[in-house]
Amino acid sequence: LDQINVSSWLDKQNLPSTARQLINQQIRTRYDEPSRLSLLYYAQQSRVYRGVSDRDLRASRLVGGSPVLAQALVKQLKTIKTNSPVSAITQDKDGVTVKVGSVGYQADYVVLAVPLRALNKIQMTPALD
Repeated sequence: LDQINVSSWLDKQNLPSTARQLINQQIRTRYDEPSRLSLLYYAQQSRVYRGVSDRDLRASRLVGGSPVLAQALVKQLKTIKTNSPVSAITQDKDGVTVKVGSVGYQADYVVLAVPLRALNKIQMTPALD
């Protein structure tokens, strides 16, 4: 199921045009464009949210989508460093220290969103489990 997208699967169902348009719109509203959505993910999500009303689903979404969350985080940041490879992250009872070259930046929290290849180059103390 992960090797086929929802759009291709729907093509094989030979649905009437109006039904297909309605289904596409429902999928776009809840998830993404059907051609970019794995059939496995769609089946899994459909099962997870079976019996949950549309009103309750909408209540758990961010108005404006996920970028709103990232933008809200950026507004709270005091310093943003780019092109500065992190070599180590140390956490203790007082907070977190992020080491960039010979400089250590201290913070209460760190949000780490890096590819696995980059994560492998960062020494973590304590180590991630």
